Amino acid sequence: MSIPRFHTPLAALALGVGWLAAGVVLAEEAEDNRAWYDRAHAGMSSWLVGTAAGLDSFFGDPRAVEEDYTETYVRLQMGITQSRLNDTEWTSRAYARVPLPRLSRRLSIFVSGGEEDQSVTAKPEESLRQTEKSSTVGVQYVLDETDRGRWSLTGSLSPNVKLRYRYLYPLGGGWYTRYTQNLYWDEDKGTGIELRGDLERVIGPSTLLRFTANTDWWDDPTGVNWLLGGALLHRVNPRTAIALDVAANGVSQPEWEVSTYRTGLRFRHNFFRSWLFYEIEPALRWTQDPLVATDRMTFDPAITFRLEIQFGKVTGL
Repeated sequence: MSIPRFHTPLAALALGVGWLAAGVVLAEEAEDNRAWYDRAHAGMSSWLVGTAAGLDSFFGDPRAVEEDYTETYVRLQMGITQSRLNDTEWTSRAYARVPLPRLSRRLSIFVSGGEEDQSVTAKPEESLRQTEKSSTVGVQYVLDETDRGRWSLTGSLSPNVKLRYRYLYPLGGGWYTRYTQNLYWDEDKGTGIELRGDLERVIGPSTLLRFTANTDWWDDPTGVNWLLGGALLHRVNPRTAIALDVAANGVSQPEWEVSTYRTGLRFRHNFFRSWLFYEIEPALRWTQDPLVATDRMTFDPAITFRLEIQFGKVTGL
């Protein structure tokens, strides 16, 4: 089964640049001596962000790990994927972060390793920078932090260095934006910049709607790597959640075009113990090699089963 490729306009890059401009233009607002309506607005904003953070934390989304740098967090994940193109693939991933409050409350150390889960390459919550295998040890230091913005510096033995800026801005009506930029240097990739913009809406206490635009540029033959996607996350009960996502990602060279379409449904359940989770994720993908001249894409359905163990901050209950 195949579908025709469509040509993506420069809007993909413009979205990423637009988020950058918004992050620069929006100045930090003073929080001292605020009127009661300003305090009420801040309280509502905090509730919105907290609801989203709770859902991200339950799903193990990288956003939650990035935000809560003061907590000890260890995550071990094993998975098996059955797909039409790649048959059976086994994956294992590990991530640990430990704050170092005796040195500084802003300082933490992290360890990560294992194979990347190729079934999630085009999911909106995943980075565009996928590799076959990755393992590293590093430190993160929060340079500056306000109610809405945060600067942090990360270095690892890969080696690489990353300067990260994150900005949150409430829009009203349950909507808010989250802008993130990473300026990095990597031994293998050189210097690059990754821009991510999230438009999010909290729907009640247990549902989150998110739209994502992501661009990543470095010295690569495929030019700018981009992703556009959306996800609907819902907490069914304290132990169960589901997420539906749709996404498309591609490159800018030799021309702007799509390399992957994806849609998937993810079921995640906390069982037996508060630190033990399993996932079932069926997905439909259409893929194409951007360096191969063809107008057709290959249909690649897949299903993934995962088992995850958490230590430290447990998000199941």
